[in-house]
Amino acid sequence: MRLGDDPDAVPTPVAAFDGPAVGAVPLGDGRIAVNVVADGHCSAVVVDSISGAVEPFVSVSERSDDHVVDYVAAANLLVISTDATGVTRLGWVAPATHRSASLRRCRAPGRHPPGDSADGTTLAVSFDVGARSEIRVVDVETGAVAALDLPTLVVVGRATLTRTHLVVP
Repeated sequence: MRLGDDPDAVPTPVAAFDGPAVGAVPLGDGRIAVNVVADGHCSAVVVDSISGAVEPFVSVSERSDDHVVDYVAAANLLVISTDATGVTRLGWVAPATHRSASLRRCRAPGRHPPGDSADGTTLAVSFDVGARSEIRVVDVETGAVAALDLPTLVVVGRATLTRTHLVVP
């Protein structure tokens, strides 16, 4: 929906989709990645917020559920949740090339929004483990994954990651 400058204005639709939109991630350039469910599976389209143009964006496989869960501007990477291998996992892809590198050791259910460092070199990723959350820190360049020794917690929103702290809502 587009909101005008007038606080009393009625929001106007920007784009229409072939199914329900179940999430969106701004790409920082006036475009928005929107996760859309169609024919029983989720894939992402990209919407130009000015013109309303909609184009296919991310689909790992016709049978998989693929969600864009974050855009790391500092590293120009999309973070994607996919179950293309039969197990939900996260991976990342450069929007221009759509070449992906998967986080092979991050095989756990969950699609919680990750947090990323200011320079885009590390991601904090949370996974559902029963009724609690588990957080791992991933080096984007090497794919190295570090589990964190944390007390029992449930992640309910986006984390903030710095060199010395992880703030989890």
